[in-house]
Amino acid sequence: MWVRAYISENHLGEAIPNREVYLYTDSRKDKPYHGTIGFVSPTAEFTPKSVETPELRTDLVYRIRVVVTDADDALRQGMPVTLKFAPTH
Repeated sequence: MWVRAYISENHLGEAIPNREVYLYTDSRKDKPYHGTIGFVSPTAEFTPKSVETPELRTDLVYRIRVVVTDADDALRQGMPVTLKFAPTH
């Protein structure tokens, strides 16, 4: 199973292929799923109408694909998840 997620430009440098991430669902906030980043889009998926300030530039998002390594029946297609980057060693 894989998850499509979007990250802002200020986190783009952390999104490295094969980096481990934790995925949290609203129904299992205390027990994360584990996954690895498999793809990072080279281009922004959304561009704001006007990019005039640094705050507006953070509205640029990039699509990433995360391969879930321990999916179970509780993780369903279309379910929203929150991603957190695992610490790097």
